[in-house]
Amino acid sequence: MQLQEFSLLSPVVESGTLLKALKTAIPSEAIKQAMPTVVSELCRTTCLRHAMQT
Repeated sequence: MQLQEFSLLSPVVESGTLLKALKTAIPSEAIKQAMPTVVSELCRTTCLRHAMQT
């Protein structure tokens, strides 16, 4: 068995490449279905933080 040399590189990913990968990995319909839930949770969290500060 022969070992090959490797090195760790700092990953530099362009946003366009990342978005294409996400689009391939996650169907757009699943993203559309998840959006209202995420927005609702974000609003609730923001409202709770604001209420606790006053």
